Amino acid sequence: MIAETCQLTVSVRITPGDQAEEIITLLRERIEHEIVPTMISAIPGKSNVGITIENIIATPGLYSPADNAFCGLLCRVMDRQIDRGAPYATDGGQFQQIGINSYICGPGLLEQAHQPNESISVSNFVSGQEKLEQVIYEWCVGT
Repeated sequence: MIAETCQLTVSVRITPGDQAEEIITLLRERIEHEIVPTMISAIPGKSNVGITIENIIATPGLYSPADNAFCGLLCRVMDRQIDRGAPYATDGGQFQQIGINSYICGPGLLEQAHQPNESISVSNFVSGQEKLEQVIYEWCVGT
């Protein structure tokens, strides 16, 4: 038995340097030239076989430059170095397109972020607040 319809939800993380439009175009071409013909040949007599791509939400990748004073301040206050990009989407890529560099920084554990029953310990919340205050003070008031 073959289902009348099927729905698939896909999430693709765009990395800095990649263009979402190019990836979507390549996907459409492969669907049209490789996947749909295979589907049609597997279901003889069906004229309404096809794939529709809809509800595309494309967010540009974020590349946070590591060679500026603000990044240095964040690294020092957070006591860590930038060693990789983030494996998730943020609004930072959109800000960067208009000339605003963004850095992802916050309290808690990344493994717990945006998960069912998401939570943060009180100690991580308090230390996050203290670090935020330190960044604001040093950037805005300090020498």
